[in-house]
Amino acid sequence: MQRLKNKKQKILLFDNDNELANNIKLYLEDIYSVRIVISTEGLISEINNNSYDFLIFEVNSFDIHFNKIINKIRLIVPNTKIILMCTFFDTDINTERFILSKVDDYIFKPFNVNLLKQKLTILLTSKKVVSLS
Repeated sequence: MQRLKNKKQKILLFDNDNELANNIKLYLEDIYSVRIVISTEGLISEINNNSYDFLIFEVNSFDIHFNKIINKIRLIVPNTKIILMCTFFDTDINTERFILSKVDDYIFKPFNVNLLKQKLTILLTSKKVVSLS
C-alpha cells in the first residue's frame, strides 16, 4: 500500500526542442515521472499505449494542424490534464478560443519552471484552469 502512495504522477512532454524538453524533465523528475517525445507520431503512439496524468506540449511542435491533433488527443484521453506551452498565439480569436477550450492550462515561453510546477500542483487538485471569459 505504501508503494502506491509514493508512485509518481506521469507526464508526457512533447516539444521538438530536445534541449528544452530535457531541461524541463530535469526540473520535474524529482516529483514526476517524465517521458519526452519529439514527434506528433510519437505523441499519439504514447497516449495510445500508456496512461499519463499530464500532457505538456508546445503548440508549434506539431507537424500537422494543431486543431486536428488536439481533437484526436481529447478523444483518446478525455480526462488527462493538458498544459500547452506557447511562445505566442499567432491566430485569430476564434482559433485561440478553440485551442484554449481543449487544454486545462497554458504557459508562455520562456517561463520559470517553478511556475510550471505550481500549475501542475493546481491541476492535481482542481479542474480546468483556463477561462474563456
